[in-house]
Amino acid sequence: MHVLFFNKSVKEFICSLNNEDREKVYCVIKVLRTIGSIIDMPLSKPIGSGLFELRAKNIRIIYVYKEGCAVLLNAFKKKMYRIPQKEIDLARERFNNL
Repeated sequence: MHVLFFNKSVKEFICSLNNEDREKVYCVIKVLRTIGSIIDMPLSKPIGSGLFELRAKNIRIIYVYKEGCAVLLNAFKKKMYRIPQKEIDLARERFNNL
């Protein structure tokens, strides 16, 4: 499966991570690329409205499936138990602009 970045800010966030976190994120992205939509917990889970989250330690990447590709919409460090609503809202806005 092709994995695309919505914009350069998502890729820049990942590149800004320390080496350990960045490697874990790229490993999870590689699994998504390799097995596609059958990826499941603990690496990925649906969060509603067609959005999914990739999980790598405390890093979260919200993504969607669109035309046979996974599009990475938003990436952030998760600091609370729940995903902050502003991160979900940003991902939904970007999804609507695809």
